[in-house]
Amino acid sequence: LFNNKLSGIIPDEIIDMTNLITLDLSNNSLSGKLPVFPRKLQNIRVNKNNLEGSIPTSIASLDTLFKLRLEDNNLTGDVPKAICDHFKKDPGSIYGYQTIFSTD
Repeated sequence: LFNNKLSGIIPDEIIDMTNLITLDLSNNSLSGKLPVFPRKLQNIRVNKNNLEGSIPTSIASLDTLFKLRLEDNNLTGDVPKAICDHFKKDPGSIYGYQTIFSTD
C-alpha cells in the first residue's frame, strides 16, 4: 500500500491482522500516532507520512522485527532504549531527524 496517496490514521484494528509479516504504508499522507502492531511483523515501513507523537516502546516486543523505517514523519522524543537494544543501536533524539534508523 506504499505510495497510494492514503490519508487518515493507521487503524488500531491492525493488531487483529495476526498473520501480517510486512507492513509498507510508506510515502502516503497518513497522520496520527503509531498503533500497536501485530506480533509477527518482520518489516514495518511507515516512513514518509505525517505520523506524530512518540515511538511506542511496544515495538521492541516484536521479536521477529528486523526492519523498521520511521523517517520523514513528525515523530518526537527519543527512540526508546528497548527499541535501540532490539536493533543493537544507541538511542538518539528523533526530534527533527530526517532519518531515525533503518537496518537496511
